[in-house]
Amino acid sequence: MASNAPVVARSLLRSLLRKADHLPKERRDWLRADVLKGFRANQNIKDDVKISGLLAQTEQYLDILSLRAKALGMYRKLFRASKHMPTANRSEFVRRQTRREFTKNRDVADPKEVEELLNLAEFQLESVEVQATHLNTIFETPGYHNDKVRGGCGRGPGTEPDI
Repeated sequence: MASNAPVVARSLLRSLLRKADHLPKERRDWLRADVLKGFRANQNIKDDVKISGLLAQTEQYLDILSLRAKALGMYRKLFRASKHMPTANRSEFVRRQTRREFTKNRDVADPKEVEELLNLAEFQLESVEVQATHLNTIFETPGYHNDKVRGGCGRGPGTEPDI
């Protein structure tokens, strides 16, 4: 392990620095400085067990960064999908629910639980997209609103069904 550790460490360092490039400037600078400081502080460690532990921590950190990026991407997708709802009320409802769920689960740190929440969010995104398509189709149907408001049966205003 010791002979392979520097190669793995450099690879992980590059991965962390690449992930930092996708963050806002203040976070990017902080993460880059923190990562470099940590790697410099531990570059002279020769104990295989310590090196393995540090590499495992770094890989876990990369996983967390990756999940965070996925969560932010899902949040954006849900907000974009809400714009396709046919009314402002429905659109705002989707945004409010999205904000509430993401805020409620903000502090979840277990990667498996985060993955489950992301899968649920993916399902919700599909549901919002299907609802938006369906509702837009209904709302675009000529006479839909007039028939429903007047209590008609879809045959036009004031007509009675054939018996």
